[in-house]
Amino acid sequence: MLSSFYFIDLANLSDAKCVVVSVDYRLAPENPYPEAIEDAVEALQWVWEQGASTLGIDRKRIAVGGTSRHVPSL
Repeated sequence: MLSSFYFIDLANLSDAKCVVVSVDYRLAPENPYPEAIEDAVEALQWVWEQGASTLGIDRKRIAVGGTSRHVPSL
């Protein structure tokens, strides 16, 4: 289940004129540390290597953010 933070973040970005990439990473406890981090790093590498040609991303303007799955909902 997505937290309300996810929807708030997307709402705040709607006027930002940017590409948003959401990573569906593997979750614990089924996938122990560091698998979720490896998924995030792999996604960032893909954005860096393929983002310009596939999504029109400016490689000089990449930001990374995230939140914990365990952050309580609003």
